[in-house]
Amino acid sequence: MRRFIIAVVGSRLRHLVGIIEELSFTTVSQRLIALIVRLAQASSTRTSDAVRVELNKTQQDLAAELGTVRELVSHNLGRLAEGYLHVDGRNIIVRNLAGLQRELESPQESRKNVVAVYAAALRARSTSRGNF
Repeated sequence: MRRFIIAVVGSRLRHLVGIIEELSFTTVSQRLIALIVRLAQASSTRTSDAVRVELNKTQQDLAAELGTVRELVSHNLGRLAEGYLHVDGRNIIVRNLAGLQRELESPQESRKNVVAVYAAALRARSTSRGNF
């Protein structure tokens, strides 16, 4: 029973650390792109040249999920509409899913580097204090 509780608490802690990392080291644009890509891959209607994603949420709901405000969601959707997608009410028509994924992957590499540097700094700080 004790191991089960530790496993559940550990799982929740890892989930929360993931949320904190995402909010700390990614931009609103990156988080929005990641959400659209996940929705496009999970629950979408594919046509020959696009992927239609039906949103069951308002922009306010999306903003709350992404940890931002509605105005930034609207602004970033408008920016993405210039080359990757079209917003039609509560539908997003992704015209260039591969391009969206590339947008997401290039900042991920820099994010991994930032996380690695931050983790190394924390380890060095803890070591210098004799905590390790």
